[in-house]
Amino acid sequence: MDFETLDKLLEHQSYVGGHVPTQQDTRNFRAIKSEPPSNYPHLTRWYRHLSSFGPEVNSFPQDNNQAASMEEVVKGVSELSTTDNAVKTQKPAEQNKKAEQKQKKKDANKSGGAGAKEMNPWPEFIQERLNLWDKLKKEADEALAAKVPTPIKVTLPDGAVKEGESWRTTPFMIAQGISQGLAESTIVAKVNGDVWDLDRPLEDDCSLQLLKFTDDDAKTV
Repeated sequence: MDFETLDKLLEHQSYVGGHVPTQQDTRNFRAIKSEPPSNYPHLTRWYRHLSSFGPEVNSFPQDNNQAASMEEVVKGVSELSTTDNAVKTQKPAEQNKKAEQKQKKKDANKSGGAGAKEMNPWPEFIQERLNLWDKLKKEADEALAAKVPTPIKVTLPDGAVKEGESWRTTPFMIAQGISQGLAESTIVAKVNGDVWDLDRPLEDDCSLQLLKFTDDDAKTV
């Protein structure tokens, strides 16, 4: 299992499949068996978060690719990160043009002085901030897991009422329950008139608006 690649995947999203936990997370969680090494902070954060759900990990919704495994997810990410196939299919003229543009960019950087370089090793304060983030995230996950979920009613703008659980159901889950297309096009929510992240659990009975990018309120987020 390529922990390094999976760690990079979880750096940009909360769960293996995106913004909401699914059976794909459940399978991968079981496959890991124990907490990953601390040098994989995003994978460790994900593992601790899944641990906070306890037996509820078994009731996560099914994912679109029910046969997916951790190896397949990692392989998919690796395939997305390489451009070898695309380069091979380019015409010679296109390759030459890109090579010229790349060389011009290098020459411009040389004439303008040395480009920015990543600091190696990182300053100590960066690791301190990463450790602080892990600590605060763990505390928040534990506090969330300790809350007892209760049935709630979520009222949509058209008057429809959806059932959910406090501290567990998220706006993204509500959107996904309506249609996958709605879930993919929604970028933020409003709960009782307040802007609300899609993966933030609902806390009580509430009204819910699912906003797309075309909504004025969503454009300001």
